[in-house]
Amino acid sequence: SADVDVFIRNSNITGGANGIQADSTSTTGSIDMTISDTVIASTDNYGVSLVAPSKPVRVTLDHVFSINNDVGVRVNGAWGIARLANSLVTGNNAGVQSASGGVIQSYGTNRVNANTVDGTMTPIAQK
Repeated sequence: SADVDVFIRNSNITGGANGIQADSTSTTGSIDMTISDTVIASTDNYGVSLVAPSKPVRVTLDHVFSINNDVGVRVNGAWGIARLANSLVTGNNAGVQSASGGVIQSYGTNRVNANTVDGTMTPIAQK
C-alpha cells in the first residue's frame, strides 16, 4: 500500500477552487494529515475537503481558520474523518458538512458560527 502522511503548518491559503483536498479515490493506501496554525480563506468550493469512498482519509485540524469559502470543512465518504481542535469556521455558505457517512468530530474547543448553515460536529469524549 502507499500510505501518505502530510503535515501543513503556519500557512495561508487563499483563493482558487479548493484550499486543501485529500482524496483517496485512486489510492491503495490511507492518507493521514495534520494541519495546524493555518488560514484557509476565500476559495470557490471547499476550505478543507476529504474524499474517502474506499480508503481511510484522516485529518486533524488544530488552530485552523476556514473563512469565507463555499464550505469550510467537508468530509465525503464513510472512510473519512476530520477532527477539529481550537479552530474557527466562519463566514462560509456551509460551515461543516458531511456526506455519504463522513465524520466530523470536535474536541469542544472550536467556533463554528456566522456561516449561512453552520452544520454539526460529533463531540470527542475527553478523558
